[in-house]
Amino acid sequence: MNTNLFIGIGAGLASALLFLSVTTGNPAAVMLFYAAPLPLFIAGFGWGLFPTLVAAAIATVTTAVVAHFIFAGIYIVSCAVPCVWLVRLALLSRPLDESDPQGPREWYPAGRLALWAAAFGAGVAIASIVIFGGTAESYAVTINTAFRTMLGGSGAPLPSGANLDVLIGIMTTYLAPVSAALWTLFALLNMWLAIRIAAMSGHAIRPSIGLRDMRFAQQASAAFAAALAGAYIGGTVGLYAKAVLGALVAVFAVLGIAVIYSVTRGMAAQPFIVAGVILSAMLIPFVVLIIALIGIGDTIFDFRNRRSGPPAVPGGE
Repeated sequence: MNTNLFIGIGAGLASALLFLSVTTGNPAAVMLFYAAPLPLFIAGFGWGLFPTLVAAAIATVTTAVVAHFIFAGIYIVSCAVPCVWLVRLALLSRPLDESDPQGPREWYPAGRLALWAAAFGAGVAIASIVIFGGTAESYAVTINTAFRTMLGGSGAPLPSGANLDVLIGIMTTYLAPVSAALWTLFALLNMWLAIRIAAMSGHAIRPSIGLRDMRFAQQASAAFAAALAGAYIGGTVGLYAKAVLGALVAVFAVLGIAVIYSVTRGMAAQPFIVAGVILSAMLIPFVVLIIALIGIGDTIFDFRNRRSGPPAVPGGE
């Protein structure tokens, strides 16, 4: 118990430090902000739910004391609650053979875990919309004011030929979906890294996340279609729909990469193909949409099952 408590305290302090780095105003600190869930995931996947709860509480209190209660509230919504829930789900398991409780176990499906991450990614983006006024009009005004204030405070001139109004328009259109997508992707990356780190330490409770073999229920494709339709409505409804759409595009893109990994399995060039796809997605946003469509197609038509037979045993990495 004492070990778990100390692990939780250490993870909480580390998470708070990463989260509060964003208050420095350094653009590079954004990466540290997205890494704030990592210590909580490491504590959870290596030592269980209790140290994760301790870490979440310690980080929340630390954030409130060092910065402000507002930052503590943001931490709770964007890090503490999602991490605790995702760890709880990830640690759910049952014996593959009910007559052998100590034998191999079936873990909570990676696909459902990824969709929960997308739900939280959308939720965090929606929470920011609510904080910014809750409507499309107030959201646009807040971003306009914040962006102009930031530029005025920095004193940095705009690049030659850049139009401030156009830049603010782009920010207003894409901030919610992009932030939802980034939160989702970093949540999955943090979980993957956490279980790797826990495994290297010899404390991993769950053998792997199993992202390579994950599958989504067909309802996920229906949710994507609904979010896409809502985004075209425009206005406040469209703004909220874009947040959901951004998270779903991200998670379907991860599924698309898993499909590409599966269908190229056995090829000598597989590592180069997968690495090339990921690099292209990082450099060309349009490629992300294509990969996401592959993931949606697999959800509907089950490409991997048609090519290679039954899916892999749950838990495979």
